[in-house]
Amino acid sequence: MQTDPFTIESLQSRAPALSKSDFEFVQENMADSGELFPGITDPVTRADITQRLLTVEELIPSLYTLIKDIRYLKQPAELLTKLLPESRKKTLRQRWYHYFTDSGSSDQTIEIQRGVLGPYTTISSHHLDSFDICYQQLWLCAYRVCKYSNAYGRLQLAELAHRMGFSNTKIEFEVTQDPAQAVIEKTFREVLHILRPNENFNFDANKARPVITSFKEYLNGLDLSPTNTAYLAITVAGTGVPLSARCGHSSMDTRDLAHLFLDKIHTPLQEYKRDGDEITSFYVKRSRHIAFFGSVDLTGYHESGSPQHERGPTQLYSGNTSLEQQPTSSPGPAGEPAGSGSARSPDHNPNESSQGNVLNQVVVYSGQMIRFMEKDTLLREVPFREQDVNNQAKEYADQGRKLSVEQGAFFLWQHCFEILTRTRQSTVFVATVPQPVNGKRRWGEELPDRLNPATKDDFDFTMEDGEIL
Repeated sequence: MQTDPFTIESLQSRAPALSKSDFEFVQENMADSGELFPGITDPVTRADITQRLLTVEELIPSLYTLIKDIRYLKQPAELLTKLLPESRKKTLRQRWYHYFTDSGSSDQTIEIQRGVLGPYTTISSHHLDSFDICYQQLWLCAYRVCKYSNAYGRLQLAELAHRMGFSNTKIEFEVTQDPAQAVIEKTFREVLHILRPNENFNFDANKARPVITSFKEYLNGLDLSPTNTAYLAITVAGTGVPLSARCGHSSMDTRDLAHLFLDKIHTPLQEYKRDGDEITSFYVKRSRHIAFFGSVDLTGYHESGSPQHERGPTQLYSGNTSLEQQPTSSPGPAGEPAGSGSARSPDHNPNESSQGNVLNQVVVYSGQMIRFMEKDTLLREVPFREQDVNNQAKEYADQGRKLSVEQGAFFLWQHCFEILTRTRQSTVFVATVPQPVNGKRRWGEELPDRLNPATKDDFDFTMEDGEIL
């Protein structure tokens, strides 16, 4: 790959598949001006690189962003280190693994923290790394605690570590501490000086203990966690997060801390809400965590250890996304199944009216499987899930073949799922288009009209007097 400083600096931290501004930047500087990857001049290669860049959903990393993000992790790492005996020969992960007793989970289950004070959800540990699940939860807790230093920070981290099955003398010591006792006693003394100035009095801690205990019980009963039924958004209308705030420390570090829990971070990308054309600060935090610790597939595991088939924004684990003849109203982009969260086009307008709004109320029916056909030959069947459908479509597109629906124009592979949803069809037709004699593929304006890909908007339902035909 022929890279150059300008290309690296221009692409780092961008997510073209989610951010409209990033999408337009890549398109303009690859296809139009040619300023990105100027050393690559072959049009077919440039078109392939452009297509791949435009489908990138995670933040594009670089050495610069790696160094900045490592600095971001330094503060929570220091908190985690304080709960361990000193050691210079092992990494932080190895040291925590050494003190993992697995007593916080059985042979079949693991606990997942969903709020600062709970609740906890028990999931099946089948095919999951118990240590990794628990270790990631410690890091997420450290993120939340380090941004707002308080007397309870280390206690929260120690109690979570203890519950997750980590054990050493420092952890056991911290969980016995009561930072509230001294803080509240001091506060009571100050209150007496304010309410009764210039009076001499003796503060008796023993007599005040029932009041202090009552106040601590009140504090512990407060619902400090947000409503965990919030359906998190990864895109927002407006400017979103600027490039300068997508790595390292930024003014947005304190946002979304209450959502940094394992179930939120590892929710499948298609299930997040999309509220606009630019990425949110939560998405930046999610991407950074996954970049360092890897993704965890929690799909299909819940208390009984069997797949959970109900779907919804508050559910921890989602099941089958195929519609299987079930009517599903769409709160998202036109014609999408509820909760599918398929990617919006970068030119999507959240304020569009008329046809788009009517389509949002359409009840969509579809078969469970999507067929890929070449003339009368069945090539492949895949479940009606966005990732499965678009991945299969991409495979044929990479072979230079064209995709269409019945009596429809050709379309780009990344629009396959959405077009099937809009047209309520379950068959994709794959066609092999003869190449020019000289072996060069033609792109853009050089293609005949019949071979130019149609936009997904060309596949909207036909409207007449507000009714679906």
